[in-house]
Amino acid sequence: MGMPELAEDQRFSTAEAQTNPVRQEEFERTIFLPWLRKLSRKEAFETCQRHGVFCGMCNTTEDVAKDPHLENRGFFVTVDHSKAGTFCYPGAPFKMDETPYQIRFPSLCWVSIIRKSCVICLVTPNQTFFKLQEEGII
Repeated sequence: MGMPELAEDQRFSTAEAQTNPVRQEEFERTIFLPWLRKLSRKEAFETCQRHGVFCGMCNTTEDVAKDPHLENRGFFVTVDHSKAGTFCYPGAPFKMDETPYQIRFPSLCWVSIIRKSCVICLVTPNQTFFKLQEEGII
């Protein structure tokens, strides 16, 4: 945080002060949040990591898709779908040497999922489904 004087500040440096809700709120309001507002999410995250502060960063979908760490480890995989086209999907959450991750088949199209739901879950005959599909209801 660039404020070494806080280590000696009795309002925040003692164990008693650090467990006191009033002091915690004062620290957050007057010191921590003003410091945090000056940084980007990434800068705050990296600074906390460097100093052993437990923290996490809330990412947007775009942030995750462009994350250099995920890109370097080959997390995202490209999948070709016969009807939907080519898309990038999340891959394996971790890698194993003896049983490597693979996408065996692309996800179903929504029409296929709806049809199976209607036919199986609602016991809707196929003819009823096709009629609803022709009428643009599903």
